[in-house]
Amino acid sequence: MIYNAVQSSHGSRVVFLVVLLMCGCLVCTGCGLKDDHSSAGGADAHGLVRSQDSNSQGIPRSTLTSPDGGVHRGDLGRAGSYNASGPNRFQHRKHLFTGTGRALGSPAVFGGMAFFGTTAGFFYAVNAETGAEKWRFLAGAIASSPGVAGDYVYFGADDGHLYAMNASTGKEVWRFKTRGRVQGAPVVYKGAVYFGSMDGFLYALDADTGALMWKAGLGAGHVEPAIADGRIFARSGEFLVALDVETGRVLWTVATGGCCQGIAVVSGTVLTLTGRSLHAFEAETGQVKWTFEAEEEVRSTAPIATADGIVFFPDGKGNLYAVYIDTGGTYWTKETDGSGIYLLSVAGGTLYYVTSKRDLRAMNFRFPQEVWRSEVGDVHAGPVASGRSVYLLLNGINESGLAAFNE
Repeated sequence: MIYNAVQSSHGSRVVFLVVLLMCGCLVCTGCGLKDDHSSAGGADAHGLVRSQDSNSQGIPRSTLTSPDGGVHRGDLGRAGSYNASGPNRFQHRKHLFTGTGRALGSPAVFGGMAFFGTTAGFFYAVNAETGAEKWRFLAGAIASSPGVAGDYVYFGADDGHLYAMNASTGKEVWRFKTRGRVQGAPVVYKGAVYFGSMDGFLYALDADTGALMWKAGLGAGHVEPAIADGRIFARSGEFLVALDVETGRVLWTVATGGCCQGIAVVSGTVLTLTGRSLHAFEAETGQVKWTFEAEEEVRSTAPIATADGIVFFPDGKGNLYAVYIDTGGTYWTKETDGSGIYLLSVAGGTLYYVTSKRDLRAMNFRFPQEVWRSEVGDVHAGPVASGRSVYLLLNGINESGLAAFNE
């Protein structure tokens, strides 16, 4: 059961959201929006710290959403589809940069730069062609994939903060403190940045100032929201929840029958995986459209990718499925060599995925036919396509490497 109530008091909006999870976990919380803000450099009542690099002219720098690899999973809907051609024919792998600490997220690639963080707490900005380091910033341990919008790059850290950095200079613009680790990728939409924290809240902040707009209690866990058509979608235990992006008001909730593995929103449809079931819901109403059953349970951290009206996902047996988003009918099913398939992305008619055999593979998804593969080693997050390249973060014992796969 999930319900909320919204009331106004002295010009402030207060949102209460109560979530009763299937696992028996009860979360009851509220938040208030206030008009008072702290001075630059200090922390306000909501945990916001702003630096001298803040936008003092009030010019909205973060209202534009970056294309290609600047948004985690390719777009606001987390559809795993990148507006890039990608390498259809693999020619070589180029090692661009080595960082201190392991990389658990994907890089953001935008404007000729690549941004990523590591478990050692370093956040790096490097040239996406040459690998030359432009700047670095030290925060808490970072598992979050970053997001780029306008002049800013955003990322979360295990110290509980969401950080906003000037993408060109590396100067901190502001940071916002939560009560839990911030490990999900933030997403920017119409001047607001949305993200989840392990404290159980989904937050909406002004993307330029870091001021709290609203927060909603979804229960403890990893929250990585998707946005489409003025709605924000997130998982809450065994529930899928849709909220209004401007107010945080709950629009609908639906039980999925298990903990959701990934959410993607495309063409008015919300897709999520539970166990071995792929579910499709109407984004506007939450009504079930269809359910598709795989042979085995899905075991993947980025299990869904979409393109051309098709959704792709693997199961634990190594099967790869392509299903029509409109109907749930089978486009094709492909057996692999028994490798576990993880971390799917799509660009330019090619499906890219990492396997349990520690290689990156590229498949023409229309036939389907594998076109190339390359050994990659230890990878924790999915490939990112930008231009005619695919980028991955590879891990060593206590280091991470940014690599580009090119034609």
